[in-house]
Order: sequence, then structure tokens, then C-alpha cells
Amino acid sequence: MKEEILSKILSQYKVKRDFAQKEAEERLRDLRKTYPKLLELDDKIYYLNLKISKLAIVGDDGSLDALKAELESLKKEKERFLADENISRDILKPRYSCSLCEDTGYVERENRWVKCNCLINRLIEETYKKSNIMDQIERDNFSNFNLSLFDSDILEGHDISSKENIQFILKRTTEFIDSFKDKDVKNLLFYGNPGLGKTYMCTSAAKALMDKGHTVLYHSSSELFQVLSDYTFSRDERTKSSSKEIYGLIMGADLLIIDDLGSELTNSFVINQLFNIINIRSMGNKKLIISTNLSPSEIKETYGDRIFSRLVMLFDFFEFYGSDIRWKL
Repeated sequence: MKEEILSKILSQYKVKRDFAQKEAEERLRDLRKTYPKLLELDDKIYYLNLKISKLAIVGDDGSLDALKAELESLKKEKERFLADENISRDILKPRYSCSLCEDTGYVERENRWVKCNCLINRLIEETYKKSNIMDQIERDNFSNFNLSLFDSDILEGHDISSKENIQFILKRTTEFIDSFKDKDVKNLLFYGNPGLGKTYMCTSAAKALMDKGHTVLYHSSSELFQVLSDYTFSRDERTKSSSKEIYGLIMGADLLIIDDLGSELTNSFVINQLFNIINIRSMGNKKLIISTNLSPSEIKETYGDRIFSRLVMLFDFFEFYGSDIRWKL
């Protein structure tokens, strides 16, 4: 199934790539009709390249240097012509949807070809379609954020209203996104009662970063630890293979969002896995956003001092409070 999904996506990439190249060819044809001089220069450059290639194969007869010099002269003449006519070189290039991989799905890193972030995100999207999470991300994002749902009254025990508080959290989340590549930027931990906008803030951050080309993996806490359990204990080869790829994303995606931490059945396995996730991702400068209904003291009690101290060191904590906004939607 995984290979079928990848094959399907790469076929879609080929269609996009072919379309971009066809459009570029059409723009070039139109330019050549408008500017015959451009066609003349391109033809001369093309035939000179053929001559140089032929000499490189059959041997230099003494004219290779002269031909190379002539080729460079023609290229410079073409550059001057484009500049004089105010024609941007970009108009001659295919307009790929991803400039990094040029709609191939792969980029070269450290002398090997690896999946581009855009391809990884497409694979994640296909996985999410099964749980309708992509629909949620498209619906619940910063462009639809409604501050009027939050109260202006200051609740007892707080210095600012829930509306002012959410504006502050929104500002800090936006700063997190804008400075995402900065290794000194802390992770985010959202806590508070259900229905106060924590998940909405998570999905908004997910969409904003995916739109920037970052790889984002979004899992509820119970789903996350089920995948880790399958990866660790399952003897079924298909389950093992599927969970292995997701495990790689859990540790390696640019951003991992763990929604509703504390909703899982917490045990020693979960605690150890959570500690590993925080540590491994921290060492790789991979960011995390965690949302939970637990208070900081409950987090400490549930997961222990070791994890809590790591959270305090690596995360900024933000409390969500006020009335349940789900009743106002």
C-alpha cells in the first residue's frame, strides 16, 4: 500500500513537472516569435554546443578553444539582448511548484538523493486523509482564527482576560513559526481545560509550517504511542513496516505535534518513549508542540521529574483559560 501511494504521488509530480516545462517551452516560442534575434542566438548557441561535443568525442583539431570562446561570446550577447529588451531570465525557466526538487520529489543531500520536504508532506497528507486531519487543518487555521470567541472579562486568579491571553499566545506561536529554524527557539507546550483552543492553535501552526515547506507530523497522544508500540512489539511484518516509516518521521520530521498528552494509557513504556522523543528530537534540533489538559503539577506527577525537568528546560509553557469556546461555534 505504501509503495502504491508513493507511485501515485510521483505520477502526479510528473504531470506537474511536464506541465511546467511545457508552459516554459510555450513562453519561449512566443518570445522567439516576438524577438527573431533571440531565435537566431539560440540556434547559434545550440549548433556551437553540438560542434564542441563532437570535438570532445572525436578529438580536438585545434579549433576547440576558438569555438568555446565564440560560445561564451554568444552567451554574453544573448544576456545583453535580454537585458536591453527587459526580458527576465526567469520567464524562460519552468515554474515548478517546488523550486527545491523541481517537482521530482527528491533532492541531493550529502551526495545522496533523499525525499524532498514537499514529497514527505504529501505522504503525510495521504496518511492523514484516513483520519480527516487534513480537513481539520484546512478548516482550523490562523486565517479563520476568531478572537470574538474569547471573553474580555478578567477571571479570578488571572491578570488578563482570556482574549488578551489568547492574543499573547497567538503572538508567541507566530514568532515560533517565523523563527522556526533558529536552534535557540524553545518548543511550545499548551495546557488547560478542554475546549479552550489548544488543538486549534496546534492545527494552525501545522498548516502555517507546512505552507512554508516544513515537514509536520501531527498525532494525538494515544495514536502516537500506539505507533511506537507497534514499532517496538508487533510481529506482523506489514504493521512493522508501516510503523517503521512513521517512527522515522516521529524522530525526524521538522515539527512533531503531540495533541492531548495524558489521554493515553500512561505506563513505563509511554514514559520512556516520551523521554526518548524529547531527547532525540532536541539533539537533532527538531521542534515539538505539545497540548495537554494536564496542569504542570499533574504533568510532573504523571510523567515524573526526569521528563518534567526536560520540558521546563526545552519548552515555553502557555496556559489556556476561560469559557469553552466550542459552545460558541
